[in-house]
Amino acid sequence: MEFDFFRRAEGRLSQWVNSSATLLTLDQPRVLIREGVKNEDVYILRHGELKVTTSTQSGEEVSLAKLSDHGALVGEMSFLESRPPVATVVAEAGSEVLLVNKEKLGNAIKVDMALGRELYYLMAQKLSLQIQGQNSMIHSSPHNPVEPLRKVLTLFGDLSEADVAWFSKNGHLYRLKPGQQLIQQGDSLPEVYLVLAGEARVSILIDGQEKIVGKSTRGEMLGEMSMVNRDDKRATANVRAAEGIEAIGIEKAVLQESLMLNDGFGMRFYRGMARMLSQRSRDQLTSMGMAFSSQQMELSNDQEDSDHDDEIDFFWYMKIKTLIFFGI
Repeated sequence: MEFDFFRRAEGRLSQWVNSSATLLTLDQPRVLIREGVKNEDVYILRHGELKVTTSTQSGEEVSLAKLSDHGALVGEMSFLESRPPVATVVAEAGSEVLLVNKEKLGNAIKVDMALGRELYYLMAQKLSLQIQGQNSMIHSSPHNPVEPLRKVLTLFGDLSEADVAWFSKNGHLYRLKPGQQLIQQGDSLPEVYLVLAGEARVSILIDGQEKIVGKSTRGEMLGEMSMVNRDDKRATANVRAAEGIEAIGIEKAVLQESLMLNDGFGMRFYRGMARMLSQRSRDQLTSMGMAFSSQQMELSNDQEDSDHDDEIDFFWYMKIKTLIFFGI
């Protein structure tokens, strides 16, 4: 996975990081992030190598990546979700790393929504590439995926009432029967889809073999990765209705124009997208029996609050349905 923060970051974000980050020059290996342990910072690699590992229930340490790419970004998932890290990250001796304090970053985007939009868009790009790499891991795994622990982060939790009204006004309602396909891997996608009801099964096709790699439920976005993949705008996976789906389709060109014209809308949308991609990446690891220490920490902290999330989802679901029904 090649991701270069310095090449992808837009001017506002790049300037803020250059003026606000702390440069760490390491003469010996250092643990930057420990799986399951709350961390306060996001890191960007300037030089050297980062080793990324995760744990299994048996206590085995599994290597996820060795990042030697200039501009590699780590720590963004726990920033987005406020959940324990899913991996341990060690910087090798001789590495140079930029440390970005999460609280300082959060305060900056509260007062500068354009900066927030650039930040969340960049994080969505990074996580999109990360998920594509994990898709290949799932496909090659001999084990059947197990149902992961989910926190049910959805786009609804990040949208304002005005944003919801915009989706209702500019979207087209689709109703899919069980087994009906919404997205075909490799096809060009003129639209993205917001799931209102039902559940979608996400699969990938490699060498003629299809394998389930995830699911999407009410409040999640489908096809969004084609909005942030700069080099390839085609669908990266197949999406089918599991037991029927209601979804709103929105033309990407129309959506992207509005996101650029309205800083607040852009920040909220890309934040919601990045958080969903982060959850998807986390779910994929746990489905393969990884990130075990992180899961145990979550369970011990009793961080689950899915009932509240369901209330939020249902409120926005009814709001959108009402707006569509009355043609508002």
